[in-house]
Amino acid sequence: MQQDAFQLFGPPARVGPAGHVPLPAERLFHLVAYLAASGDWLPRDRLAALLYPDCDNAAARRNLRKLLFRATPQLPSIEARADAVRLRIDTDVRAFEAAIEQRDWARAVELYRGPFADGLEFKAPAPYEAWLRFERDRLAALFRAVAAERLAQLDDANERAQLARRWLALEPLDEDALIALAEATVASGRVAEAQRLASEFAQRLKAELGVEPSARVRDLAQPTPTSRTDAPRLGRIQTRPPRANMT
Repeated sequence: MQQDAFQLFGPPARVGPAGHVPLPAERLFHLVAYLAASGDWLPRDRLAALLYPDCDNAAARRNLRKLLFRATPQLPSIEARADAVRLRIDTDVRAFEAAIEQRDWARAVELYRGPFADGLEFKAPAPYEAWLRFERDRLAALFRAVAAERLAQLDDANERAQLARRWLALEPLDEDALIALAEATVASGRVAEAQRLASEFAQRLKAELGVEPSARVRDLAQPTPTSRTDAPRLGRIQTRPPRANMT
Protein backbone atom coordinates (compact mmCIF):
# COMPACT_ATOMS: atom_id res chain seq x y z
CA MET A 1 0.00 0.00 0.00
CA GLN A 2 1.03 3.61 -0.42
CA GLN A 3 2.33 5.60 2.54
CA ASP A 4 -1.03 7.27 3.21
CA ALA A 5 -3.39 4.37 3.91
CA PHE A 6 -5.74 2.84 6.44
CA GLN A 7 -5.53 -0.56 8.09
CA LEU A 8 -9.11 -1.61 8.80
CA PHE A 9 -8.60 -5.28 9.69
CA GLY A 10 -8.06 -5.66 13.41
CA PRO A 11 -7.75 -2.44 15.44
CA PRO A 12 -8.02 0.34 12.84
CA ALA A 13 -5.01 2.56 12.25
CA ARG A 14 -3.63 5.12 9.86
CA VAL A 15 -0.39 4.10 8.18
CA GLY A 16 1.69 7.00 6.91
CA PRO A 17 4.85 9.05 7.43
CA ALA A 18 4.15 9.16 11.18
CA GLY A 19 4.10 5.37 11.31
CA HIS A 20 1.26 3.23 12.63
CA VAL A 21 -1.27 5.55 14.32
CA PRO A 22 -4.31 3.85 15.96
CA LEU A 23 -7.74 5.35 15.35
CA PRO A 24 -9.51 6.03 18.67
CA ALA A 25 -13.12 4.90 19.04
CA GLU A 26 -14.66 8.36 18.80
CA ARG A 27 -17.13 10.01 16.44
CA LEU A 28 -14.48 11.65 14.27
CA PHE A 29 -12.86 8.32 13.46
CA HIS A 30 -16.20 6.57 13.10
CA LEU A 31 -16.71 8.96 10.19
CA VAL A 32 -13.18 8.53 8.82
CA ALA A 33 -13.34 4.72 8.90
CA TYR A 34 -16.75 4.70 7.22
CA LEU A 35 -15.56 7.01 4.44
CA ALA A 36 -12.34 5.03 3.98
CA ALA A 37 -14.23 1.73 3.78
CA SER A 38 -16.46 3.10 1.03
CA GLY A 39 -14.14 5.20 -1.11
CA ASP A 40 -17.20 6.55 -2.94
CA TRP A 41 -19.30 9.69 -2.68
CA LEU A 42 -21.68 9.32 0.25
CA PRO A 43 -24.70 11.62 0.81
CA ARG A 44 -24.37 14.00 3.73
CA ASP A 45 -27.89 13.10 4.86
CA ARG A 46 -26.92 9.43 5.12
CA LEU A 47 -23.75 10.21 7.07
CA ALA A 48 -25.60 12.56 9.40
CA ALA A 49 -28.31 9.98 10.13
CA LEU A 50 -25.72 7.25 10.67
CA LEU A 51 -23.64 9.25 13.15
CA TYR A 52 -26.34 11.32 14.85
CA PRO A 53 -29.51 9.20 14.82
CA ASP A 54 -31.00 11.04 17.81
CA CYS A 55 -30.82 14.46 16.15
CA ASP A 56 -33.14 15.98 13.57
CA ASN A 57 -31.71 16.36 10.08
CA ALA A 58 -30.65 20.00 10.48
CA ALA A 59 -28.82 19.36 13.77
CA ALA A 60 -27.26 16.13 12.47
CA ARG A 61 -25.93 17.88 9.37
CA ARG A 62 -24.57 20.69 11.51
CA ASN A 63 -22.71 18.18 13.69
CA LEU A 64 -21.41 16.47 10.56
CA ARG A 65 -20.01 19.78 9.28
CA LYS A 66 -18.13 20.19 12.55
CA LEU A 67 -16.66 16.71 12.22
CA LEU A 68 -15.54 17.38 8.68
CA PHE A 69 -13.97 20.65 9.80
CA ARG A 70 -11.92 18.68 12.34
CA ALA A 71 -11.08 15.86 9.93
CA THR A 72 -9.95 17.84 6.89
CA PRO A 73 -6.64 19.18 8.33
CA GLN A 74 -5.66 15.61 9.24
CA LEU A 75 -6.86 14.13 5.95
CA PRO A 76 -6.59 16.65 3.11
CA SER A 77 -7.75 13.91 0.72
CA ILE A 78 -11.31 14.25 2.07
CA GLU A 79 -13.45 15.77 -0.67
CA ALA A 80 -16.67 17.57 0.16
CA ARG A 81 -19.57 18.78 -1.94
CA ALA A 82 -22.75 20.45 -0.80
CA ASP A 83 -24.58 17.11 -0.83
CA ALA A 84 -21.87 14.44 -0.44
CA VAL A 85 -18.46 13.54 1.01
CA ARG A 86 -15.73 11.19 -0.21
CA LEU A 87 -12.38 9.91 1.06
CA ARG A 88 -10.28 8.12 -1.52
CA ILE A 89 -7.46 6.33 0.28
CA ASP A 90 -5.88 2.88 0.14
CA THR A 91 -7.16 0.33 2.66
CA ASP A 92 -6.25 -3.25 3.43
CA VAL A 93 -9.92 -4.22 2.98
CA ARG A 94 -9.96 -3.12 -0.65
CA ALA A 95 -6.60 -4.84 -1.20
CA PHE A 96 -8.13 -8.01 0.33
CA GLU A 97 -11.13 -7.87 -2.00
CA ALA A 98 -8.87 -7.18 -4.98
CA ALA A 99 -6.78 -10.25 -4.10
CA ILE A 100 -9.96 -12.34 -4.03
CA GLU A 101 -10.99 -11.08 -7.46
CA GLN A 102 -7.54 -12.12 -8.72
CA ARG A 103 -7.86 -15.47 -6.91
CA ASP A 104 -4.64 -14.71 -5.06
CA TRP A 105 -5.57 -16.69 -1.95
CA ALA A 106 -2.15 -16.37 -0.33
CA ARG A 107 -2.25 -12.57 -0.52
CA ALA A 108 -5.83 -12.42 0.74
CA VAL A 109 -5.01 -14.62 3.73
CA GLU A 110 -2.01 -12.44 4.53
CA LEU A 111 -4.09 -9.25 4.52
CA TYR A 112 -6.77 -10.44 6.93
CA ARG A 113 -5.50 -9.55 10.42
CA GLY A 114 -8.69 -9.84 12.42
CA PRO A 115 -12.26 -8.51 12.70
CA PHE A 116 -13.07 -5.43 10.64
CA ALA A 117 -12.47 -2.20 12.60
CA ASP A 118 -12.06 -4.11 15.85
CA GLY A 119 -12.88 -1.91 18.85
CA LEU A 120 -14.44 0.91 16.83
CA GLU A 121 -17.90 -0.08 18.06
CA PHE A 122 -17.12 1.52 21.44
CA LYS A 123 -19.53 4.44 21.98
CA ALA A 124 -20.74 4.09 18.38
CA PRO A 125 -24.34 5.04 17.54
CA ALA A 126 -26.67 2.07 17.00
CA PRO A 127 -26.90 2.41 13.18
CA TYR A 128 -23.12 2.60 12.93
CA GLU A 129 -22.70 -0.44 15.16
CA ALA A 130 -25.16 -2.37 12.98
CA TRP A 131 -23.07 -1.49 9.90
CA LEU A 132 -19.91 -2.66 11.66
CA ARG A 133 -21.50 -6.02 12.49
CA PHE A 134 -22.63 -6.47 8.89
CA GLU A 135 -19.18 -5.74 7.50
CA ARG A 136 -17.44 -7.93 10.07
CA ASP A 137 -19.66 -10.89 9.30
CA ARG A 138 -19.28 -10.39 5.54
CA LEU A 139 -15.50 -10.12 5.62
CA ALA A 140 -15.08 -12.95 8.13
CA ALA A 141 -17.12 -15.23 5.85
CA LEU A 142 -14.90 -14.26 2.92
CA PHE A 143 -11.77 -14.98 4.97
CA ARG A 144 -13.04 -18.45 5.90
CA ALA A 145 -13.66 -19.27 2.26
CA VAL A 146 -10.29 -17.83 1.22
CA ALA A 147 -8.49 -19.82 3.92
CA ALA A 148 -10.12 -23.03 2.68
CA GLU A 149 -9.08 -22.24 -0.91
CA ARG A 150 -5.51 -21.58 0.20
CA LEU A 151 -5.39 -24.80 2.25
CA ALA A 152 -6.42 -26.75 -0.85
CA GLN A 153 -3.37 -25.31 -2.67
CA LEU A 154 -0.87 -26.48 -0.04
CA ASP A 155 0.65 -29.95 -0.32
CA ASP A 156 2.87 -29.72 2.75
CA ALA A 157 1.06 -30.74 5.95
CA ASN A 158 3.16 -28.40 8.09
CA GLU A 159 2.26 -25.42 5.91
CA ARG A 160 -1.41 -26.41 6.13
CA ALA A 161 -1.12 -26.66 9.90
CA GLN A 162 0.50 -23.23 10.12
CA LEU A 163 -2.31 -21.62 8.13
CA ALA A 164 -5.03 -23.51 10.00
CA ARG A 165 -3.50 -22.50 13.33
CA ARG A 166 -3.65 -18.84 12.31
CA TRP A 167 -7.24 -19.30 11.11
CA LEU A 168 -8.22 -20.86 14.44
CA ALA A 169 -6.50 -18.04 16.37
CA LEU A 170 -8.63 -15.54 14.44
CA GLU A 171 -11.83 -17.64 14.70
CA PRO A 172 -11.47 -19.73 17.90
CA LEU A 173 -14.94 -21.33 17.58
CA ASP A 174 -14.75 -22.15 13.87
CA GLU A 175 -15.05 -25.92 13.38
CA ASP A 176 -13.64 -25.80 9.86
CA ALA A 177 -10.47 -24.16 11.21
CA LEU A 178 -10.15 -26.79 13.94
CA ILE A 179 -10.74 -29.66 11.50
CA ALA A 180 -8.16 -28.26 9.08
CA LEU A 181 -5.59 -27.94 11.89
CA ALA A 182 -6.30 -31.38 13.37
CA GLU A 183 -6.19 -33.13 9.99
CA ALA A 184 -2.94 -31.41 9.01
CA THR A 185 -1.51 -32.42 12.39
CA VAL A 186 -2.57 -36.05 11.81
CA ALA A 187 -1.00 -35.93 8.35
CA SER A 188 2.26 -34.85 10.00
CA GLY A 189 2.14 -37.93 12.20
CA ARG A 190 1.19 -36.12 15.43
CA VAL A 191 -2.00 -38.04 16.16
CA ALA A 192 -2.02 -37.45 19.92
CA GLU A 193 -1.64 -33.70 19.38
CA ALA A 194 -4.57 -33.70 16.94
CA GLN A 195 -6.66 -35.57 19.50
CA ARG A 196 -5.79 -32.98 22.15
CA LEU A 197 -6.65 -30.07 19.83
CA ALA A 198 -10.04 -31.56 18.98
CA SER A 199 -10.80 -32.38 22.60
CA GLU A 200 -9.91 -28.87 23.78
CA PHE A 201 -12.02 -27.36 21.00
CA ALA A 202 -15.02 -29.51 21.97
CA GLN A 203 -14.70 -28.34 25.57
CA ARG A 204 -14.39 -24.70 24.47
CA LEU A 205 -17.44 -24.99 22.24
CA LYS A 206 -19.46 -26.47 25.09
CA ALA A 207 -18.31 -23.87 27.59
CA GLU A 208 -18.77 -20.78 25.42
CA LEU A 209 -21.75 -21.70 23.22
CA GLY A 210 -23.34 -24.58 25.08
CA VAL A 211 -23.36 -26.79 21.99
CA GLU A 212 -21.83 -30.11 21.03
CA PRO A 213 -19.22 -30.33 18.26
CA SER A 214 -19.87 -32.04 14.95
CA ALA A 215 -19.36 -35.77 14.45
CA ARG A 216 -16.09 -35.04 12.62
CA VAL A 217 -14.67 -33.15 15.62
CA ARG A 218 -15.80 -35.92 17.97
CA ASP A 219 -14.09 -38.44 15.71
CA LEU A 220 -10.85 -36.45 15.75
CA ALA A 221 -11.00 -36.26 19.55
CA GLN A 222 -11.00 -40.06 19.82
CA PRO A 223 -7.75 -41.89 20.73
CA THR A 224 -7.29 -43.16 17.15
CA PRO A 225 -8.83 -40.56 14.81
CA THR A 226 -9.16 -41.47 11.16
CA SER A 227 -6.37 -39.80 9.20
CA ARG A 228 -7.33 -37.48 6.39
CA THR A 229 -4.76 -35.46 4.52
CA ASP A 230 -7.02 -33.33 2.35
CA ALA A 231 -8.01 -29.88 3.57
CA PRO A 232 -11.72 -29.20 4.06
CA ARG A 233 -13.40 -27.25 1.28
CA LEU A 234 -16.05 -24.68 2.07
CA GLY A 235 -17.44 -24.43 -1.43
CA ARG A 236 -16.69 -22.05 -4.24
CA ILE A 237 -15.85 -18.50 -3.32
CA GLN A 238 -17.33 -15.59 -5.22
CA THR A 239 -14.68 -13.88 -7.31
CA ARG A 240 -16.62 -10.62 -6.92
CA PRO A 241 -17.55 -10.51 -3.23
CA PRO A 242 -20.68 -8.52 -2.36
CA ARG A 243 -19.99 -5.03 -1.12
CA ALA A 244 -21.85 -3.78 1.90
CA ASN A 245 -24.75 -1.43 1.44
CA MET A 246 -23.21 1.61 3.14
CA THR A 247 -26.29 2.46 5.15
